[in-house]
Amino acid sequence: MTDLLTLLLALRLYAHLTHVTAKGVAFFSDHEYLRSVYEAYDHDYDRLAERLTGSGQTLDLYAVATDAAALLGTMKNGDTFSVLLEGEKKLCSEISTLIRSASIGTQDLLTHMAGKSEKRQYQISRRLS
Repeated sequence: MTDLLTLLLALRLYAHLTHVTAKGVAFFSDHEYLRSVYEAYDHDYDRLAERLTGSGQTLDLYAVATDAAALLGTMKNGDTFSVLLEGEKKLCSEISTLIRSASIGTQDLLTHMAGKSEKRQYQISRRLS
């Protein structure tokens, strides 16, 4: 599950950075949408980290942050919304793999996260078209 935490944190950082640097004709809509996206990633990261800690798992969140920073470095050269769409697809793929071995409560959390990701994928796809 640390890979999922890493991805959520990297996506959160990316969405926040692009939120701050948004410009152009679609500034207002992009700026607000990116805020909602980074807040969603932050919320999911927090809920998942707390669930894992509460279930007795030991997490090295410093290692997660280091790995997220490295992953963030690979995201910087793409179109904002294309990068986010790829990230969302990866998020759902990771959840699909993890859900099989998760507890029922964690499955519920992961399913909710995947549902929100699918909605964002639709929204981002519309923005790209």
